[in-house]
Order: sequence, then structure tokens, then C-alpha cells
Amino acid sequence: MRLHVREGVARRLESASESDFKRIGSSFLSTSQYAYEISDADMIKEFSATSLVLKLLYKDLVLAGLPTASKPLHLLWWLYYTKHYPKKKMWERLSRRSYKTTKKWMHIIRKAIMVVVPDMDKKKGKYPFDECWYGHKFKKAGLRYGIATCIQTGEIVLVQGPFPAGAWPDQKIYTQHVVPKLSPGEKVEADRGYRHPTIRRPENFDCRSEKKAKGAVAGRHETINGRLKNFASLDERYRHDIKEHKYYFYTACVMYNLMHRQYGPTFDVYY
Repeated sequence: MRLHVREGVARRLESASESDFKRIGSSFLSTSQYAYEISDADMIKEFSATSLVLKLLYKDLVLAGLPTASKPLHLLWWLYYTKHYPKKKMWERLSRRSYKTTKKWMHIIRKAIMVVVPDMDKKKGKYPFDECWYGHKFKKAGLRYGIATCIQTGEIVLVQGPFPAGAWPDQKIYTQHVVPKLSPGEKVEADRGYRHPTIRRPENFDCRSEKKAKGAVAGRHETINGRLKNFASLDERYRHDIKEHKYYFYTACVMYNLMHRQYGPTFDVYY
């Protein structure tokens, strides 16, 4: 039985090579049955990752128990939907299938992505429906997430949320969900909005070189925030069940980390 399982996994992975992802991606994006093979630059633009990263992600999903019926195309569906967040009619024209059908397959993929990267700590928020959702920054209801990145590597190491924007300011998220995970003596670089003994604020430096290093760390973190906003599902007005928003956010974080691990940080920081 174990031999048959291994052979089945091997066959699935053989049909999910880099060229297969490019071919499937080209066919998905084109109305022609014989679409040309797109470049990795286009793969990043449309699906947020190169064909190599997609192959590695699909392998991880399969080894983690992704159902046999879930194909590379379904992964591309979900990544494209997260990246571009098209309206229903536009999506049905592009996928050439009903929204109900694609949603079923995308749901399998997005749930699998939530568990395939174990070193991203995920904390689910509650969903009360009252004024606690109101965020003063944008003057409307919203969600808030907390992201922590490693100073040395630039990789996302902690994600917390979603939380109602009004009831959960950044300081509260940090105190209740980040501080308990810090090692003894560990400090966190943060902006002036935070107050805690574990926080090192921008003005806490001993020399000019340290100030410069702290600025570079802050700049890289803002770059990550900006890259997450390249996902239309996180930048535009959200149109679906609020309990499903976490799938979009965590998918964006996972894709950032996978690209980071394969190709390195946005820029180096010497701290």
C-alpha cells in the first residue's frame, strides 16, 4: 500500500514541473487552446511567484495530504484570485467555469496553504458584529493583522489576526500576542506608537551607524507591507464573508516567504 501511495505522489509531482506550471498558466490566461509559454516575470505578475516556487509549493501541498483531485490549475486559480480579486462575472469568463465550481476547488487549496508552512504562527481573531470593527485610520470598518519579521533574514516569522480594527489597536495586539512569544531578553524594533519594555523605538540608539541600521530595518518592513498591498484582495474593498479574509492574507504572506526563501530579501540589512 505504501508503495502505491509513493508512486501516486510521484506521478502527481511529475505533472507539476516548472514548464507544466508555465503551460497551465498560459492556457488559463489565454483564450487560445495553444497558448504560448509565459515568462517567470509574467508568472510573478499574475500568480505572485515564479514557476519554480509554484512547483515547490505544490510539492509541499501534495506531501501534506492535498486531495488527489486537486490539480496545479486549482492552485493557480487561487493565487490569481488572491492577487487580482476579480469580480464574479469577470472571473467566470477567465476561468471558463462557474464561480461555484472554482470556489469549491480554491477552498481546498487555500485551507491547505494555511497549514503547509508551520513556522508562520497564526492566531484567529473573533468576529463580533458591532462598532468594534470601525477603524479610525480609514474611517470605516476594517480588519487588523500583526506582522513580525526577522531582522537578520527579513522573513515573516509571526502573523497574528484578523482582529476588529477598532477594538484591537497595534499596541494591544503586540502586548497580548507578540510579547508572550519572545525569548528572554529578546527585543523588537518598532515605531513610536508602541510602548513596552521589549520595544526599541527609533530614538533608542547609541551612535549614527545604529540609527542608520534601525532605519534600514524599518524600511524593509515597510517594503513587505507594500508588497502585501500588491494583492488586490488586501488593497481593495473586501466583498466576501469576513471569516474568509484570513485565507487571502495568509496566502499573501506565505507567497512572500516562499519567494524570499528562494531568491533572498528585498535588500540586505546590516544590524
